[in-house]
Amino acid sequence: MEGNVVEASTAVALKNITVLVYRKSIDTKEDSIVFRKRPDYFAKTNELGEFKIDNMAAGEYRLYAVDDKNSNYVCDSSGEEPLAFMDSTIVLPGDAHPVMRLSNLEPAVPRFLKALRLDRYSAMISFNKLIDSLVLKTLEGVSWKGTEYSLANRDTFYFYSPDTISDSLSLLMYDGDKLIDTLLQNLLPPAGVVGTRTRLRINPKRSPASFGPSSSFVFNANHPLQLKLDSAEVIEDSSKAIRLPLHMIDPITGFFKIDYPWQNGKKYKLTILPGAVKDIYDLTNDTVKQEFLVPTEETMAMLSIKTKNLDSDKNYLLQILSEKFEPIREMEINKDSTYTFSYLSTGPIKLRLVEDTNRDHRYTYSHFAKKRQPEKVYIYPDPITLRANWELEVVFVVPQ
Repeated sequence: MEGNVVEASTAVALKNITVLVYRKSIDTKEDSIVFRKRPDYFAKTNELGEFKIDNMAAGEYRLYAVDDKNSNYVCDSSGEEPLAFMDSTIVLPGDAHPVMRLSNLEPAVPRFLKALRLDRYSAMISFNKLIDSLVLKTLEGVSWKGTEYSLANRDTFYFYSPDTISDSLSLLMYDGDKLIDTLLQNLLPPAGVVGTRTRLRINPKRSPASFGPSSSFVFNANHPLQLKLDSAEVIEDSSKAIRLPLHMIDPITGFFKIDYPWQNGKKYKLTILPGAVKDIYDLTNDTVKQEFLVPTEETMAMLSIKTKNLDSDKNYLLQILSEKFEPIREMEINKDSTYTFSYLSTGPIKLRLVEDTNRDHRYTYSHFAKKRQPEKVYIYPDPITLRANWELEVVFVVPQ
């Protein structure tokens, strides 16, 4: 038997991964055999992610690959040891050349991981998996009156106490009607600090300096906001200040923006004056200043990607990544076309297509209990380097 093991989200070949092979039997617990029994055959992958097992008896086999951190030839913990598994058995003799996609496994049940106090009124908690329907109740079983939300991923939530008097969160956390855990989170300021250190903070999230002149300047506050917003001052190339309104995006998550016809190559000074933004606790902002330069097209790169062989019944994430697979830009697509990204920084990048099977707008790992494989990814095979004042065109073909 010969095959390969790759990291599921990057398609990078993995070395020193243990491949575990079991003879198919009538064991009723065969689905969990990789967690409790040593294999009949095993192999280690080489530098190219390849493995080979010689002198195997003819028969039907189940095949797994595990990052066996303690070298005991079983998968001890699906949360700590990434695992790959085949959807079907392998029959020998035969021509199968399995490619196994190693992935972290989505836990079977949600579990509370940790809580972090952010300030007197707020806390952040995280779970070991996505929560489909988070329900919060007091210890007496009454629905909680505070504010909570999750941003991109529903495994991390932000909690805001309903008033300024409460100094702790004591909540029962449910995923639908199933109790996950009890949250007991102290919201008092650190020991030795007089009074509260809580204040309304505003941070930039998206700037025309990085996304070009058509982009809004997006800000985010650390607390939910009241609906009424004031204005900001903008100075373009040392000319007279202009007052611009602040536009609310989402008061619960604290996102708002400033729109303006930014110009290529122009320098801007932006000031949000004290008191322009007020949160649900009646706290207001201090002065926020941002100085930035909107880049010219000559200093940035443009990338056009023509896709081929996409399945129009599926959703995809078209992603530009750094060489270390860190996200740079992303676009949701569902048909073959040409997609253009402008105002990109120069340097080497990677392209990835994620087949977003469950349409949750993110890459999804495997789920062993449900026999769900990790979502398929396709990596553009050739090296790409972006250059200033240059439009690069590539054709991204999805293998049939």
